[in-house]
Amino acid sequence: ERNACSIELATFIDGYDIAAGAIEAARDTIPTAQRDHVNFIEADLNEFALPTKLYDVIFAPSSLHHLDKLEYIASNVRAALAPGGIFVMHEYVGPSLFQWADVQLDAANEELAKLPPEKCNGVKRIYRPPADKTRRSSPFEAVRSDDILPVFEKHFDYVERVELGGGLLQPLL
Repeated sequence: ERNACSIELATFIDGYDIAAGAIEAARDTIPTAQRDHVNFIEADLNEFALPTKLYDVIFAPSSLHHLDKLEYIASNVRAALAPGGIFVMHEYVGPSLFQWADVQLDAANEELAKLPPEKCNGVKRIYRPPADKTRRSSPFEAVRSDDILPVFEKHFDYVERVELGGGLLQPLL
């Protein structure tokens, strides 16, 4: 198995997750020879204080939209980076609680209508989910996703920003 340590891109990796099961699953993917270089920490990042000035790079792969204390997290990540460190996020930054705009829903429904019925899993129309239902089914799914960019832009400058076109794909998929 290749990972950042095995190709000498990193000397150590810390992985954080609130779910013990996710940590165990991740730990099982690490080759035995690399386990001394990878540390998993069970933590709620809404509350947990990262070590200061430790990391050269911090990755947030599709995780920030599950967190609600974005101001704390942005400040915490900034403090955890070593001088010259970089923060990389790959994130859903669309409407919180999937409260898509009418224009998004109209465009998604136009595209849905073009698909063959066998590809639609019985879906005939896409609707905006009621916000209270979204919170009941998963209280932290896209909880403050539309705040992510404004909050993190106060703490970080862009080196590169790539928009992935989720404005149509998120409601459609």
